[in-house]
Amino acid sequence: MSDDKRSLTAGTIKISQAVLTNFKGESIDITPLISTLVIKESVYLIHSIYEFLIIDSVALLEKYVITGNEKIRLELVKSDSSNKQDEVQITKYLALAGIGAYNRPKPNIQGYTLTAITETAMVSTSMKVCKSVKGIIGNIISGLYKEIMYKSPLNSIDEETDGNFSIVLPNKTYKDTFVFLLKKAQRSNGNVFYMFETLFHNTIITSYEEIIGQSSVEEFRQVDGETEVKDTSANFDENRTRILDISSNLGASHYDGFKTGAFTAVVHDVDIAEKRYTRIPFNSHNSNLPKLNADYSISNDYTVGDKTLEDLNEAVSYFVNRNTMAFGNQLNISGKSDKTIAKRRAVFSNQYALSHKITVHGDTRVRAGVCIDIWIPQATDPTIVSEHKDELMSGKYMVASIDHMIDNLNNEYTMKVSIKKDSNNVSAFEGKYDYLEQK
Repeated sequence: MSDDKRSLTAGTIKISQAVLTNFKGESIDITPLISTLVIKESVYLIHSIYEFLIIDSVALLEKYVITGNEKIRLELVKSDSSNKQDEVQITKYLALAGIGAYNRPKPNIQGYTLTAITETAMVSTSMKVCKSVKGIIGNIISGLYKEIMYKSPLNSIDEETDGNFSIVLPNKTYKDTFVFLLKKAQRSNGNVFYMFETLFHNTIITSYEEIIGQSSVEEFRQVDGETEVKDTSANFDENRTRILDISSNLGASHYDGFKTGAFTAVVHDVDIAEKRYTRIPFNSHNSNLPKLNADYSISNDYTVGDKTLEDLNEAVSYFVNRNTMAFGNQLNISGKSDKTIAKRRAVFSNQYALSHKITVHGDTRVRAGVCIDIWIPQATDPTIVSEHKDELMSGKYMVASIDHMIDNLNNEYTMKVSIKKDSNNVSAFEGKYDYLEQK
C-alpha cells in the first residue's frame, strides 16, 4: 500500500522497524518476516503482551541462534487523520518472553510466534522488593515503578488514595507488589484503582471514578454493511468510527450478581486490639458508589421468594480482622483498607453488567481506561418508530481491554475492543415502544 493510499485509509499502520538483537549483539530487522502483530492491553493487565507471528524462510532461528536471550526494538508509525503531519510515532523496547506455536507447513518454511514484553515488565516480574515504605498507596506505587522504569514513563492520572500508611513490603516481585498494593488502595466510596501498560500512552495509574468521569473520546457507530466505503480525506473520520463487528454478553444475571457481591453483602469487622465486632450490611443502592449511569441492572424493589435486597445480603460475607494498635499511632495496611471491601468488590463486579466486544479501525486515541460512546440501531423496522437508536445497547462505555491487530502484509490495523458499563439509564427507553400491544 502506497503512502498516499495509506494516508487516506482509516486503520492503516506501518511497522517502521522491528530490530531483533541476539545475545552476541548481532542485529537484524525482522519486519519482512512479521505476518501479524497482536498487542494486548487491559486495565486488568499491569504489563502488555506482544505477539509476533513470524513466517520464516530464512532460517532465522538457527542463523541468529535464537535462544530466548533476544531483545526487540519495535517502531510504529500511525496516523489518525488524512493529514500526514498528524502521524504518531512510538518506539518500544521489548524482551523476548518465549517462542510458541511452532509449525513447519513445508520443509523450507517455518512459522512460530515470538512473545515479548517490555524490558520494564521483565524487570518487574523478576526483581523483588523488600523494604519499609510510608505514604499514600498511590504515591508508593509511583515511587516503586520509577525504580524499575526503562524507557516507559509513568502517566499518573489519578493516584490520590485514602490513608497515610506505614507498610513493610514482604519480598515479592515488583509486579506482585503492585497487585498487592492496588488491592489495598481505596477511597471511602469504594473506588478502585488500576495500573496498566498501554501501546501508545505508556504505563498509567488511574481510578475507576476517574475513568467513568471523563468525557468519551469518540463515538463509534454500527451502520448498514452495504454502505459504501470511500478512501478519501472527506470520508476518513466516517470510516474510522465505523463499528466493523460487534458481539455481546448482555449479562443481566442477578444470580451471578448476588454470588459476586455486586448488589449486597455483609462485612464482619473484628478489631483484635479493642475486642470489638461490627456487622456492616452492604446494599449497592444505599451506597455512594461511582457508576456510569443512574440505574443498576437490579431494581431496589426487586424481590424473590418474598425476600428483599436487604434480606439477601448474606450471599457474600467478608471477614476483616484488624489490629488497630499494631503500629501505635501509625495507620497499618489492615487498619483501614479492608473496611470498604464490599464497596470495592461491588464496583468491580458491576462493571460486567453489560459488555460488548467491538472491532474498529485502529486509533491511537482509544486506549484501555478511557470511555467511548457507541451508537447501535434498533433491531426493528425503522419506519415504526421515530427514534432509530437502541438506547439500551448504545451509550457510554468504559474501555476495559484492547487487542491491537496489525496485519503487516497489508499495513492494516484493527482493534478488538472490550467495553463495559455498570448501569443503564432506564428513563431513556421507558415508554419508547408504546406501539407494542400490552396484554
